[in-house]
Amino acid sequence: MLAFAIFLGFWIYYEAGAGPDLVAYRDSGEMAVSAWTLGVSHPTGYPLYILLGRLFEAAIPLGNPAYRLSLLSSLPMAAGVALFFSAAMELLGAIPAFGAAALLGLSGQALTLARVQEMYALGFLGAVGLTILALRLRRERSAPAEKEWLGFCFLYGLMLSNRLDLLLLAPGLLVCAMGFRQKSWLSPWFGLAYLAFPAAMFYTGSNYWEPFLVAMTAWLGSRASNRVGWLIKSGAFALLGLSVYLYLPIRSAGLPWLDWNHPAQWSNFLQVILRSKYGGTLDLISRNYKPGELLGANLLLYGRHLWRDFTWAGVALSLAGLWRQSRRDPELAAGLGAVFWWTGPVFLLVSNMPPNPHAAAIVEPYYLIPDMTLAFWSAEALAWLSAGVVGRGLAAALAAFFLAGPFVSGRTAAYDHRGDFFDEDYARNVLTSLPRGGVLVAKKDVQLYSLWYRTMVLGRRSDASVVAQGLCGAPWYQEQMRREKPRLVLRSLKSPDDWRLFALANAPAYASMDAEIPAAAAARGSMRGLLIDLGSPTGSREALKLWKLFVFRGRYAYEERPDFFSSDLVNDDAQALYRTATALAGKPPLTASVAALARRLAMGCWALHWLMPDPPAFLGYLAALEGRYEEALGYEKLAESLAAAMLSLTREYHSLPDAVAGVRRSLAEARLQKGIMLAKLGRPEEAKAAYEDSLETYPLGKAHYNLAVYYWDRDRARAARELEEAARLDPSDAQSRRYLEALRRR
Repeated sequence: MLAFAIFLGFWIYYEAGAGPDLVAYRDSGEMAVSAWTLGVSHPTGYPLYILLGRLFEAAIPLGNPAYRLSLLSSLPMAAGVALFFSAAMELLGAIPAFGAAALLGLSGQALTLARVQEMYALGFLGAVGLTILALRLRRERSAPAEKEWLGFCFLYGLMLSNRLDLLLLAPGLLVCAMGFRQKSWLSPWFGLAYLAFPAAMFYTGSNYWEPFLVAMTAWLGSRASNRVGWLIKSGAFALLGLSVYLYLPIRSAGLPWLDWNHPAQWSNFLQVILRSKYGGTLDLISRNYKPGELLGANLLLYGRHLWRDFTWAGVALSLAGLWRQSRRDPELAAGLGAVFWWTGPVFLLVSNMPPNPHAAAIVEPYYLIPDMTLAFWSAEALAWLSAGVVGRGLAAALAAFFLAGPFVSGRTAAYDHRGDFFDEDYARNVLTSLPRGGVLVAKKDVQLYSLWYRTMVLGRRSDASVVAQGLCGAPWYQEQMRREKPRLVLRSLKSPDDWRLFALANAPAYASMDAEIPAAAAARGSMRGLLIDLGSPTGSREALKLWKLFVFRGRYAYEERPDFFSSDLVNDDAQALYRTATALAGKPPLTASVAALARRLAMGCWALHWLMPDPPAFLGYLAALEGRYEEALGYEKLAESLAAAMLSLTREYHSLPDAVAGVRRSLAEARLQKGIMLAKLGRPEEAKAAYEDSLETYPLGKAHYNLAVYYWDRDRARAARELEEAARLDPSDAQSRRYLEALRRR
């Protein structure tokens, strides 16, 4: 009854904070589309989740399909917390189990994953269920437990068809379930599981070492007289669970709307379930870094998560519980320790993701499994603490603190999606911007999948064609889109010519703000609401009227959003306003009324994203055009400080060289414009210093040109060198070449 009460309480709380529609989260839209259309999602395909999702979307008469699918997150998450409580209570008592369950169930990741349309909550339930079965098998070692063991194998295979990364639990769970026939193997196994096999994975770049460790652990722990036969039977039941993966080729052969990599072909099927096109990594981003380069940064992020969600008390209890368990039951500590080691540090080592907000949002869902082992250890410490009357009171107080603390501190409010319409409003505004029969290119997961969901599941704008930029060059995607939209002509979208030819073949063609468009291609287009019109270089003032039709519900402030994905949607709105403002100001003649409109748009952009340096730089430009140089100087100084702050973040985030170069260029341009304003105000020495600061930041031909102007009457040789450098950096700069020739004639 206590476990059921825990389940009911957490489920009601999770569901009370669920969003009314699709939540802006990594693959939520794709999962909703795949479940509704019974499609094939991105690797590893997630067949168990897709099949259950279709059942939830079709059979539950509540709300819209996305809301129904959210039940497939809140129910498994609450069930996982309740199962955890039940197992911990059986082993350690009700109060320790309750405190640990509160730590786990109210962590930021649990609150997030219980309310988004993703497969992680189902994976958490599987991890808890497998751990409980392993602990039960541990207690039944002396008695025949073949049925329980084969059930464990089947459940493991079944849950791997939801998330293949649950294999990381296997070495530790096998030790918990079976132990070792010869205790002398425990110490060598420690060395292999904790050091040798992770090192082999690291140096070879292969994930196949982990299955070898699983097989070795099963062999060492088997108590069957015929270990070969036992392993074959165990593998057969695991394969029976894994057989859900056969959904992928069977459904792919039927050509569903989403048929990622067409796994009906055997080679493609293996690529999908093994993620071989990702190199076995969590995300392709990691390929840009040396193996292991980012482990320290990721461990620091995980430590911050524990300090925030478990608090210092929970972290201290977890460490104390591990120490206590290692003395009381070394084999159990070895098993749970291996679960934590492989799903925590080893996973972070292999994933090798940079510590920026986007990559962190990809990694954070995986914290929940190592958190589960820490919660077990915290329960162990609370049980140890409960030995006396005073200790029981302290343990009860800590359990109450773990339950009430997140609510009192206000931390839980950040994960409440009851009024979250960011994803819905974004998709509605984008589709409002798209004219009838338009072809739209989008790239990022949330932006693309939210549009897929509205057009494919809700049936809005069936005339529109939403194209995935990252998939345009894939033959399977081109074939899929030819079936659905025969008039579409798809090609890889990278170079300016690619985009030009795409726009010509698919007119009217547009791109969303998240698409990666070369500058030359973007310059040929104009703004239409939240979209770039790829076929119209002129645009129309009438397109500005679209903004009056847009819906913005909630607090639209990039810096105040508690999650990366909704912040990213706000950033798209800000970028659209900024591009519209600069396009208006770039069309002569720039009348006072047009300048005022451009200024209002730039201020609107800045209100959405305060730390964005482009709006103040643009406002400074407008002020300078009207002769207000002091005001312009103030704006340019602010743009410089914001760009400098962004440059500092690139070091913290281990940003890639191209991203760093872009921020350095932005900072250099802000310093250049500051120098120009100082020169206009009659402060030439300060202007010269600003130009030199700009060049130290990034080589800009215009900065060399302005230095040449400064040295024109002071040092002709220096002026000539600066003009030569300006012409070298910008061969199209006719002005620098003309003045250089004039200087040489003199």
